[in-house]
Amino acid sequence: MSYENLFRLDGKRAVVLGGGSGIGREAAKALAAHGAEVIVADRDAAAAEATGVGKAYEIDLLSAGAAARAAAELGEIDVVVLTAATNVRKRLLEYSREEFDRVIALNLGATFEVVRAFGARMVERGRGSIIGFSSIRGTTVEPGQGPYAATKAGLVQLFRTAAAEFGPAGVRVNAIAPGVVETPLTAQIKANPAWYDAYATKGALGRWARPEELAGAVVYLASDASSFVTGSVLAVDGGWTAVDGRFEPPATSGALSVPELPELTAVELVARYRAGTLSPVEVTEAVLARVEAREPELHALYAYDPSGAREDAKASESRWHAGEPLGPIDGVPLTLKENIATRGTPVPLGTAATSLTPAPDDAPAAARVRESGGVLLGKTTMPDYGMLTSGLSSFHPASRNPWDTTRTPGGSSAGAGSAAAAGYGPLHVGTDIGGSIRLPAGWCGLVGLKPSFGRVPVDPPFLGRVAGPMTRTVADTALLMSVLSGVDGRDHLSLPPSSLGWTALSGEVKGLRIGLHLDPGVGLPVLPETIAAVIEAARLFERAGAVVEPVAPFLRREMLDGLDTFWRVRAWSDLSALPEDRRAKVLPYIADWAAAGADVSGVDAYRGFAQIDAIAVATLRATERFDVVLSPTCPVSAPPADWPSPTNDPRRPFEHIAFTVPYNMSGQPAVSLNCGYTSEDQPIGLQISGRRFADLDVLRAAAVYETLRPTPRPWP
Repeated sequence: MSYENLFRLDGKRAVVLGGGSGIGREAAKALAAHGAEVIVADRDAAAAEATGVGKAYEIDLLSAGAAARAAAELGEIDVVVLTAATNVRKRLLEYSREEFDRVIALNLGATFEVVRAFGARMVERGRGSIIGFSSIRGTTVEPGQGPYAATKAGLVQLFRTAAAEFGPAGVRVNAIAPGVVETPLTAQIKANPAWYDAYATKGALGRWARPEELAGAVVYLASDASSFVTGSVLAVDGGWTAVDGRFEPPATSGALSVPELPELTAVELVARYRAGTLSPVEVTEAVLARVEAREPELHALYAYDPSGAREDAKASESRWHAGEPLGPIDGVPLTLKENIATRGTPVPLGTAATSLTPAPDDAPAAARVRESGGVLLGKTTMPDYGMLTSGLSSFHPASRNPWDTTRTPGGSSAGAGSAAAAGYGPLHVGTDIGGSIRLPAGWCGLVGLKPSFGRVPVDPPFLGRVAGPMTRTVADTALLMSVLSGVDGRDHLSLPPSSLGWTALSGEVKGLRIGLHLDPGVGLPVLPETIAAVIEAARLFERAGAVVEPVAPFLRREMLDGLDTFWRVRAWSDLSALPEDRRAKVLPYIADWAAAGADVSGVDAYRGFAQIDAIAVATLRATERFDVVLSPTCPVSAPPADWPSPTNDPRRPFEHIAFTVPYNMSGQPAVSLNCGYTSEDQPIGLQISGRRFADLDVLRAAAVYETLRPTPRPWP
């Protein structure tokens, strides 16, 4: 035996059933990394494609004859991995027969068909390995897991029988029994912090497993390293069964309560819609209840449309029942920033000076989310003309930060930040020309992505302006990007069409070159607490194998002041065209700021405009040798809600955007996510920027950081 090649799978063909997400996706990647030719089979063809390895194959295991057809069409298969499963977490007296049959049909019935279809061909050839997934629930039980536990125990016995019957022909059959793993199937537990933490502490390792931590067991059982292993159950449970980890889950019901439903992520919602354990109607009603409870103090919404949301949810429910969702976010509640036009709704741009004329068409972002079946709750507020890092507006009541309602959520995607932190659904779309997604994301503890310039079409386009997601998780941001990045010819500055695997977020940390940027060179001093939090984030990356090096300051005073001058001239151009009575309605801070552009000469206006290119060049040169760069999102924490900016001074309006605005001018992608809290319990934003067009690299680094950082505090 060649020990150096013990785990190699060169020349072997493997099919992973359920390979479009979770454990299946990571198993497929691991098998491919060890040399196997992999077929990623999943009900969701797009998810299978997004796994990023091998060949995608669409299969619905509940369809009659699906396993037999796949075995015939795929030809010689050496390794079969079956991860597809479902669960309805209810106590026995609450279970319906339909729910029982649904769990049995996939977890045991489909397993039986797969073993028979693929096993028969392996027996004929005299070789092969079949790997299935049982669970710790196959041996240890808890209330609310009865039918699921029965299927997992049944799978073990089915596999042992197959091992006995197929063994003489040289075919091995084994099961893996995971413990608690963060997958869509465990979303209900994760949504309840007490439940989630209790599970984590019951195992010997004191934490949940990540899907990639199961991949090694799959490779082992597929390889020659396990050539004398069959009929076994390999526990990969973090010591759960070793210490007899048991937890009595909440006895109220197996279903989530109405207050808990708004805490589910979009990824979790879609998984549960697909499994039939949750309805878009239920979720939308729960989110509307959350809105009604919080909106009187937060003032996050404009053109709130509960009736329209209910209609959207009902239509989505019918599509899911028919197995025909429109797209990746069908049935998921969401909001759009007020300046993203929706047909029939006026676009006030945050100011009382605007004539309220209904928009004739959906803007690109609005069109994309509607085409994908999103449930639009309404629009979110913004300050006058989007030129403040605040929710202060002459048209809308000032938006408030859910973490501390005496403070601003930031801006100009102010209402979006407030809505996302408060749980007005999991998906929100903002816009960003100097930090307007990332700054409120930082102050509200969110994930906010400024995509590469042109990645998400906007109408009308403008230099530096982008639209992008504001969510609670990196996975939700990636999911929404898969929708928003669709082609729209109205944006003549948009990037060419591309097929990015947005949801393929696994990334390698070892060897990653990371820049650490703590001094922008100009603007407000960075708070010591913020510097400490960002340095600790860099240390976590370094401990995981990344190489961290400092980035020198690269923004100069003339750059920021020149940009300010150009933006003032542009704003005055708009305001001076208004009738006097309407111009008088503009927020005084904005009016005073813009008025300084009235007397700027043409030469000085051009010189200000030229600083956009100077900023772009300086940013690109300072960051080009790094895979990603870490920095604070903002030097300071959220100011009072009635302040238009952290300086509260129209003569110094942009002293707080020195970390964010460079990437608008250079077109590079950048994301903000939470990296800690101040002594006043306010979230601190970590910005991760990347090379031009490397949006996925940025999201992958952010996804890695989510696993490295301490568990964030509960949402306010």
